Amino acid sequence: MDFLQGGLPPTLEEIISALQTCRQQQNLHNARLLHASVCEYGLNAHGAVGNHLIPMYVDCGGLHEASQIFNTLAVRNEHSWTSLIHGHVLDGNASHALSVFSQMKEHSVCPSIFTNVAVLKACTRLQRIDLGREVHTCIVEDGYDADSFVGSVLMDMYVKCESLVDAKGVFDDLQGRDVVPWTVLIAGYVDHGLPEEALHCMDLMESEGVQPNDFTYACSVKACGNLGALTRGREIHAEIVKIGLETDLFLCNTLLDMYVRFSTLLDAVEVFDTISSPDIVTWTAIIAGYADNGLEEEALNCFQQMQVNGVTPTAPTFSCCLNACASLGVIAKGYYIHSEIVKRGLDGAFPNTISAKDSGNGFMSTTVILKNALIDMYGKCGAMLDVQDVFNRMEIRDSLTWTSLIMGYAQHGETERVHNLFDKMIEAGMRPDQVTFLTVLTVCSHVGLVNEGYKYFESMVKDFGVAPSPELRNCMVDLLCRAGQLHEAVLLLKRSFAQPSFVTWVMVLDACHKRGNLELARSAFECALNLDDNHSSAYSAMSNILLNTQTWDDVASVDVMGAVIQACEDL
Repeated sequence: MDFLQGGLPPTLEEIISALQTCRQQQNLHNARLLHASVCEYGLNAHGAVGNHLIPMYVDCGGLHEASQIFNTLAVRNEHSWTSLIHGHVLDGNASHALSVFSQMKEHSVCPSIFTNVAVLKACTRLQRIDLGREVHTCIVEDGYDADSFVGSVLMDMYVKCESLVDAKGVFDDLQGRDVVPWTVLIAGYVDHGLPEEALHCMDLMESEGVQPNDFTYACSVKACGNLGALTRGREIHAEIVKIGLETDLFLCNTLLDMYVRFSTLLDAVEVFDTISSPDIVTWTAIIAGYADNGLEEEALNCFQQMQVNGVTPTAPTFSCCLNACASLGVIAKGYYIHSEIVKRGLDGAFPNTISAKDSGNGFMSTTVILKNALIDMYGKCGAMLDVQDVFNRMEIRDSLTWTSLIMGYAQHGETERVHNLFDKMIEAGMRPDQVTFLTVLTVCSHVGLVNEGYKYFESMVKDFGVAPSPELRNCMVDLLCRAGQLHEAVLLLKRSFAQPSFVTWVMVLDACHKRGNLELARSAFECALNLDDNHSSAYSAMSNILLNTQTWDDVASVDVMGAVIQACEDL
């Protein structure tokens, strides 16, 4: 803005040059000063100046000023329309962007390729594939369909609108494909649960001599995690190190997440140690890694170190720490973490401060997740008054809330309350899942409530469509065996669609031992050996039954086989 100091009126070319320079600087304060100076010279009404003021304000974050200037322009060219559309997209208001585009067409202003790109980004945000297809047609007619940049924007729109076939079609038509369209396609495959295709695409890309960027590598690492391909993940990690991206925070966080999912904590810690300034994503990943792999104390130590480093925890961080406290049964640390959640306003205790946008999106779901974790933690620590207090204060509850509450009371033997809460859960319109039924069936098993157990087991399939998992079936078998109803237990197993496991038949063998049922024991023993004849537990259980019934000849042969198997296991 040096020309403003000279005293002479600037030329139109100088004004436009200054506006373009200010736009590049992206400084809203300077933009306003320059605009004021332009007004002093009376040039703000000039069409060319106005059409340059709009993109300047848009790029400087002054969308409100850009809109005001746009509304005062007597003549609006394609540049000003496109700038305003682009501004609304940048501001996160895709609906307004498409509204401006509609007005642009009503004024018979022909969109440029830059207009179409901005509109495509708005379509992507709103998943407006219908309008996106119309814009795609215009792009083809204008001859830009082979352009790598334009094609990448088109592909991204189709990927986000769940149309991978269209995205692949655009990709195939591109000429001189650079890293961007390749990465969009790889990311699309990953996001749509096709990790094998993503890694195959990565191989094709490298075979064509295109160098992956950090985001390409991140998508490929995520694909390895989803596919369970640890070896390939390590190979990609080696590539990342080779090209010098091993300290990139985004990539490190992705690698860390992959290694945590594979439970290879040594690799995860090695990645963590390369990061000079871990962010909250990094800390949460390593805390989750420790907590999920039985190293709860290390998880809580990490949480403490994170706070010392001045990193603010988020809801997922707190959730991991509460799970660690629950596993350790350390209620004192659980109380501390609860107080931190309240301090940071994540417990939903101040509904008047929550915007409609927050309550309709992630805030309330985050609150429910945290409170469910609190209920689980307090229940496992035996603090049932705290469990009930958290539950009573919840305005929104989901199925997991009720299940966690039921589990808490089940762990403390409050059988009647468990049944009452299950009924109330149904009355509240919640659908119990496998965990809920496993909890109530376990309670029935421990106190011998056979009829109630049958009722829950039948209702599980008939009323709620919950398939009996091996754990649920074993729980029902355990209930029947504990009650001495061994034939009913075997009948249940024979009626089952899924084949009973070795563990299930050993459970029946143990029950036969307690009840002295030799005939059924022989049948269960045979079924167990058909599944695994190299495990000593079946031989041990059968030997005990034969000893109890004084079947000496059979005891000797079973003992010999059991001893051989045990010796092999000990090697």
